[in-house]
Amino acid sequence: MKPTRPLQENLSEFPRHPRVAYLFLVRPKMASLIGSIDLLADFIAWPDLILIGIIMLFCGLPYVVVIAFIAARKGQSVPLFCILCFIPIVNVVAGLWLASLTDATVKDRLAKLEGTSPEQL
Repeated sequence: MKPTRPLQENLSEFPRHPRVAYLFLVRPKMASLIGSIDLLADFIAWPDLILIGIIMLFCGLPYVVVIAFIAARKGQSVPLFCILCFIPIVNVVAGLWLASLTDATVKDRLAKLEGTSPEQL
């Protein structure tokens, strides 16, 4: 069978960009709603940043719960470490520091044996 058109003409019908370009992102939708990109120059990044923030919040919540349990067990401030867990890099350092501390129950038992207060240990 003979093709109806030459190969060059058949290839020109296909788009030259990858299929990923067809994803619907927040930014193009906002631009099409308002109509002018010039008016959106300062505002255009906020929807994307809000969406990224929501995703990071949901990904960080399990880590916050684990760190809160560790902080309570070690006798440290639970709200402080919950807030610190939302700061990148600081959350890892805070988690490692909490893991290296002695448990509050162990400190209390040791203080009873030595006859001193747990703060002096």
